Amino acid sequence: MKNKNMIDAYMTIEASFIVPLMVMITVVIVYWMFYIYNNCVVYQDCYIAALRGSQMMDSSNANIQESVCRYANELLTNQVFQYQINPKIKIDLAKIEVSAVSSIDNKLKTIVNQDVNSYTTERTAKSIRINPVTIIREIY
Repeated sequence: MKNKNMIDAYMTIEASFIVPLMVMITVVIVYWMFYIYNNCVVYQDCYIAALRGSQMMDSSNANIQESVCRYANELLTNQVFQYQINPKIKIDLAKIEVSAVSSIDNKLKTIVNQDVNSYTTERTAKSIRINPVTIIREIY
C-alpha cells in the first residue's frame, strides 16, 4: 500500500540530468552567438573602412592606407572581442581590400573542445574604387 505523503522519485532523477544538460546547451549556444556576432562585426567594419578608403579619389595610396587603417582601428576597437590591431590593407587601382583578425578565448574548455585556447576569425572585405575621371578618359 502506498503512502499518500510520498511522491515518486523519477521526477527528481530526471531533473538532475535534464536541467544541467539544458543549462550547458544554453551556455554553449550563447557562446556560439558571441562568435557569430564577432565574425559579422569584423566583416562589416572592414567593409566600411574599405568603402571609406575607396571614396578618397585625390589622395595617394599611402594616405589612403593610413586613413583606412585609422578607420578600421576606430571601428573595431570598441566593438569586437580581443581585436588584433593593424589590419592588412591592399590597395589596387580597381579595389581596396581590408582584412582583420579577431579572437575569442575558449572559456568553456571543460565543456567544448579542450585543446583550443581561442577561436580566431579573419575576415576580408573588398570595395571597388571607381574614379569617374579615369573612366571618362578611357571612354574618350
